[in-house]
Amino acid sequence: MTISKQLLEKAGIKPRLKLGEKLEGGGVRSTGPHKVIFLADRTKKGNHPVTGVERDEVEYTFAEDGMEKTYSVAVKNDKGELNYFIQRMAEFNPTDHLVLEMKKKGIKNYIDVSPLLEEDPDVIAYDEEPGTSSESDEEPVESPKQEQAE
Repeated sequence: MTISKQLLEKAGIKPRLKLGEKLEGGGVRSTGPHKVIFLADRTKKGNHPVTGVERDEVEYTFAEDGMEKTYSVAVKNDKGELNYFIQRMAEFNPTDHLVLEMKKKGIKNYIDVSPLLEEDPDVIAYDEEPGTSSESDEEPVESPKQEQAE
């Protein structure tokens, strides 16, 4: 571990979840889908990246590859409406497995939030060590039988 990482860890600073990266000529490029586990959210004060004006934000904590990372969004968008990301995240609970991905809609980018539909061996649970897995003692659930058309 580098000294920089040790200092961040000692200060309690978590790395940011980077869903996009700035391009030299302007714009942002997606870093692809991120398979994460939603751990927690909290309100905090932040600053608008362009104007520097203080604003209310929600900071989300996710586990990605067994490491805690944060992602912050403004509570309100530029139109003064509740941020889309907050609306989507309200549909999920801590410990839910999600896929977050920056996508393009016209000239704007947005973060697509979707549940991870099946257990993926590439997702490391937050409380697991790499190379181990947690198995469930639950019995398989039978799918409901479809009624035949008459």
